[in-house]
Amino acid sequence: MSIREEKLTKESKSLRAVLDLPDWKIGFAAWIFAGYSPLEKKERGVLIRLTDEIEIPCEGTDYIEAEKAQREIKQTLESRVAKFKGIEKIDSKERFDRNLLIDIALKNDFSLAVNISSLGRTNS
Repeated sequence: MSIREEKLTKESKSLRAVLDLPDWKIGFAAWIFAGYSPLEKKERGVLIRLTDEIEIPCEGTDYIEAEKAQREIKQTLESRVAKFKGIEKIDSKERFDRNLLIDIALKNDFSLAVNISSLGRTNS
């Protein structure tokens, strides 16, 4: 494996880990769209910045800025998903198909040819 390939593998480790998950909660998706992986947050107390695999401790200004971006994205995403589903409010524990959340985040017109009954997955 070349040095470039090793670097790309290392840099994409966290991104690959989140993309391997088929279902996301809205808050989790918001972390990803803000540019961070929260997979190590509970266990190790760090976010992983997806662009360069830098660990951001869950304290300090970098984390505060990341969390602010995550909250703003989460509100927007909740609104878009609720509008798509035709409901008032999203249950924070509900999981959604990862690709559908990405699609909703990218599209403003909600003209997705998706069966709405497949939108919600599981509660946990």
